[in-house]
Amino acid sequence: MNPETSESVRIYEWLAWLETNKKKLIVGAVVVAAISLVFSFVRYQARERESAANAALFKLGLPLRQDEMAPKPNASGYLKVASDYASTQTGQRAFLMGAGQLFSENNYAGALEQFRKFLSAHGSSPLASVASMGVAACLDAQDKVEEAVKAYQEVISRYSAEPVANQARMALARIHESKKQPEQALKLYDEVSRADSLSFWRNEISERRGNLLKEYPHLAPTNQVKPQAAAPALTPTNAARTSAPATNAANVKK
Repeated sequence: MNPETSESVRIYEWLAWLETNKKKLIVGAVVVAAISLVFSFVRYQARERESAANAALFKLGLPLRQDEMAPKPNASGYLKVASDYASTQTGQRAFLMGAGQLFSENNYAGALEQFRKFLSAHGSSPLASVASMGVAACLDAQDKVEEAVKAYQEVISRYSAEPVANQARMALARIHESKKQPEQALKLYDEVSRADSLSFWRNEISERRGNLLKEYPHLAPTNQVKPQAAAPALTPTNAARTSAPATNAANVKK
């Protein structure tokens, strides 16, 4: 069989296979197209839900704002957005904003509950460090000192490379000061001073550290001044050399 005949046979075989299996091919193509449409629709829905969540959050305004004339944000409103759009990043932000608003209203128990709920639902979220700091701050505000210390230490250990770690160090240092543990407090202030985000804390660290050293001056680093060497005593030879110019001067006058 020559090459042209062999090629023709292969083509006819392929056409016969295609005819036999065209129903399977059609079904497969339909399935692939349907899957593609589903993924496209899911992505579209995700974008739409994110946009809707942003719009809902925008209507509520920002928490902790200083404009007295503006209506006060409502924690329940933020938490509703968080519930309605739980699968979105905006929903997660709304969750924390609601918890933060409760904290600003001195509802520390309610804020603590919401921060813990966030960690339970979104423990792997990039915002989990903020929620963990929120838990520690709520315990601190309720004077649950030992629990707060453990919570701050956990923030420092788990999120050492994030800004919340320095916030936790500052809060923990304040607790050590209140417990008359100046060495531990000073160590934490020094750790924050060596951090990359120094500029934000510079003034506060300088003030706190200065006040601490005034109260506990023995903690201040001391620079030992080396005593200066005494001037060498004049030997008889040196004394003679020192008086020689005067003798020569007398000879000149003569």
